Amino acid sequence: AKGGTVIEDILVRNCIVETISGGDRLGAIVGEANNAIVKNCVVLNSTLKGQNYVGAIAGNAIGGATIQNCYSNTDVEARGSYAGGIAGAAQAATIEKTLFIGTIKSDYDKAAGVLGIFNMQKDNNYTLVLQKNMVAASAITAPNTNSLVYVPSIPEGQTTDPTYLGNYLLKTTIYSDGNKVLDHENDVNGKQIDWVQATTKDFYSTTLGWDFTYDWKFTCGGKYPILKIMADEALPTQAVAISDAGYATMVANYDYDLSEATFEAFAVTASASEDYIHLEPVTSAQHGEALLLKKENGGNFTLAATATAQAKNTDNLLKASDGTVMGGEGIYALAKKGEEGNKVVGFYPVASTVTIPAGKAYLEIPASVKAFYGFDEDNATSINEELRMKSEESSIYNVAGQRLNKVQKGINIVNGKKILK
Repeated sequence: AKGGTVIEDILVRNCIVETISGGDRLGAIVGEANNAIVKNCVVLNSTLKGQNYVGAIAGNAIGGATIQNCYSNTDVEARGSYAGGIAGAAQAATIEKTLFIGTIKSDYDKAAGVLGIFNMQKDNNYTLVLQKNMVAASAITAPNTNSLVYVPSIPEGQTTDPTYLGNYLLKTTIYSDGNKVLDHENDVNGKQIDWVQATTKDFYSTTLGWDFTYDWKFTCGGKYPILKIMADEALPTQAVAISDAGYATMVANYDYDLSEATFEAFAVTASASEDYIHLEPVTSAQHGEALLLKKENGGNFTLAATATAQAKNTDNLLKASDGTVMGGEGIYALAKKGEEGNKVVGFYPVASTVTIPAGKAYLEIPASVKAFYGFDEDNATSINEELRMKSEESSIYNVAGQRLNKVQKGINIVNGKKILK
């Protein structure tokens, strides 16, 4: 495509392209864009494998080409060098407001999230603009990887520096040559963000300035935006289970309106006193947020996501485990412990050898305490009442003033505070 050609509103789905020999400049939408405009194009669930300069949208972008508002969920591979999430190579080009989800691989050398290589040449003052792009690749694999683009040594005659403005990457992307820590959205590396921010509409509309009136649309918090030309996605659901102990923790996969849920949901907040935590009733959950759930006798429930963006509940101390969080000093998880017939539900210390399962919540509080206890199926204390933190130095008495070794059924006075169990 050359000479001002406009390529737009193309959707490629379930495409597998593999060149047998050669195969330079391979792209699912266009092989080489020479002074062409490629916009509002989509490549879904596809695999591209070529020799050199392989990109999901374009193999090569030159002559002032522009690639904008494009979406790709693709596996891109170069048997040789220079694989890019959007384009394999570019000389004079602008790539902006694109989203890549998938994997990028180069067998011989150089793979990058947006552009395989800025292919400068002697005595040619090429311009490159990368701006407002989001790379959500699961993995970038090559002997040498780059987060956004590989830029070789600047040759003689190249006097214009590339422009990088507002480019972001998913923090969990795996790089085969080692982890990267990137914190500058306006340089050659870009800035890493977490999954919660990367699946929030406000990030794209406000930070990146994407147009959600004409070009993009959003299904719900917890999912990436899609282009208008793509079919609407059904709102996803999430199954949650509450044990017969009556409590469970969950991590929201999407945004939820819980105002009509048939169970109770709580954030855990700190009180003015360091000796207490507080269960705060909530009616919503933001994707990625951890909550405590309550339902007498437990049960199984299905949550339907809402298209209305939900804010995170204020001052929630619960954290979400991704399956890699280990126990240790100050780490507490929900459990039911104690002597048979007198077990109590609460947040108990987690041993350093234990991994907290993905999708479960935990507390991380810098205090040496036995447990945060006081809520179980027999607890008649108002849910709005602060729960006592049982420390090593706790003093426990009954109403007759007799000191106890542990909390008993009925009214207990723990460190001067009445607790009904």
